[in-house]
Amino acid sequence: QYIRETGLAEKTGCNVRTLAQSLLMSTAQPLYEEASGGNYYSILKQGAGLARVDHAIAAESLLMVEGQPDGKVKVELGDDPERTGVYRFAFTIRNLTNRPLDYALSADLFTQDVFANGETLYMDTWTKSLSASTSFIADGLPVVPAADLAAFDLNGDGQVNEADANTLLEYLLGNETELKADGDMNGDGKVNTYDAHVLLALLEDKACVTVPAGGSVPVEVTLTLPDQVKAYLDEATPNGAYIEAFVYAESAQGE
Repeated sequence: QYIRETGLAEKTGCNVRTLAQSLLMSTAQPLYEEASGGNYYSILKQGAGLARVDHAIAAESLLMVEGQPDGKVKVELGDDPERTGVYRFAFTIRNLTNRPLDYALSADLFTQDVFANGETLYMDTWTKSLSASTSFIADGLPVVPAADLAAFDLNGDGQVNEADANTLLEYLLGNETELKADGDMNGDGKVNTYDAHVLLALLEDKACVTVPAGGSVPVEVTLTLPDQVKAYLDEATPNGAYIEAFVYAESAQGE
């Protein structure tokens, strides 16, 4: 009814079914299990979480996941036979309003826990959180959270600002002999003028992705398990495990 009354299908070019699934799944509330110490219920149990119709009809943006033309806001990555621990997927944030919207991106990873009975390990119904490195590329540029941006103090003055981009350019021109931190902003293994461009872009809005009014921004996600987590999984679940995650695009305005 909401979609029909607002003419959302006509405005977006999506059918009612696609819109309904996208809005309900992207605004669902993930649930936690108190008995497990507050960890997430497995996605195998709760799916996207508790449907919140009140949130769905108040949504200011629409999420579309690559490979899900029917509007389902989920990703199924299949098997990782080499156990690389690296998972990639993409989605698009589409702004439904007439003003720019800022979103902070984050992710929580987890898997089924195990318990011991004698010398035998069994899969538990509870989940266990997993540490992971999460990187986002929005509209072709990497998104660096504010906490991570502090690592790019290239001139060593205790701040990260335009002066660090200038230091990087001077270093590339040969006018600076060293950088006080790693200048590879985009993680491509090289330090060049593009890194200065990336740093300046991030400084404009250090922790957020800005989606222009009525526009959209594609987001690429890479989740990487560190070696210690892969070693734990190899020992605890030698026959394989489900790696589950909730990825968040939360309003930077706190709404």
